Amino acid sequence: MTFSKSTINAAKKIVKKSSGSITANKSNTQVCDLVEVGEWIGKNIHLTHADIQEIETFFEKQLGERLITYSTNSDSRMDMARPGLDEKSATGTVFQSLLNIASKAEIHLHRQPSISPEAKYIASVKLKDLCIDSLSHVVVVENGEMLVHWEMVADALPEEWQDSLIIYRGHGENQKDLIELINLLSESKVKLALFFDYDAAGLDMANDLMPQDGYLVVPDTDLEQLKSISKQEAFADQHPQLNMLLANKQIDSKIFEHARKLSQATLAVTQEHLITNYIKLSVANNVDTQYQRIDNG
Repeated sequence: MTFSKSTINAAKKIVKKSSGSITANKSNTQVCDLVEVGEWIGKNIHLTHADIQEIETFFEKQLGERLITYSTNSDSRMDMARPGLDEKSATGTVFQSLLNIASKAEIHLHRQPSISPEAKYIASVKLKDLCIDSLSHVVVVENGEMLVHWEMVADALPEEWQDSLIIYRGHGENQKDLIELINLLSESKVKLALFFDYDAAGLDMANDLMPQDGYLVVPDTDLEQLKSISKQEAFADQHPQLNMLLANKQIDSKIFEHARKLSQATLAVTQEHLITNYIKLSVANNVDTQYQRIDNG
């Protein structure tokens, strides 16, 4: 027999409370109906001490472990397929514990064949299977659309970075793995760059992930072309966020410099607009040399 998370949690609360009366809500009613205990009095269900013990015994028999310590919190459907629990009650998506990657270069994996550069597809792998020692350059992209068009992203990068491992920043569990990967790369000689939207929101997210020795991917073009693809409505919407970013005393110096440029030029340019319009990208890691084409007009 399988149960929803709400049913199990309701049973746990009833047993922990050890009260003679509980509210006759949907979950409590379902528990009492399953065990066939309780006396309905108005909007409440009266339970004897023996009823509560019977509830505990019933669920522990079905779950195969103690009800009070049974955990219903997991992102994985495999974890949630334990005895007694409905796997569809898992909170995470099926692929969120995997890193989504692509590259023009060969991708080396532990204990399994490498991914050939001729494959030209997106792979989903566990962090532990990624052979970090074989990497030289990694580019994290903000959204999944950029990973779908990863070859266009690679072609827009400087030549040194075109064979980078391109990885989607992810969400949920795979973003935790990304953060762990970033920490591992910081301990290696691998160069890491973040390619996010060239707007306040994008720089803000990049600032949260940027390691001390990381690089920032920025458009390598003149101001006039950038203004032609800028979303002024988005700039207006994000202006408070931009001001907060500029006021952040903990901000990465190169991100601060580009936030300042966004403010001066009133720019908000998405990754999609940069790639679709074949804007070349540069990779900056110090303020003095970055993005001079905009400074020079």
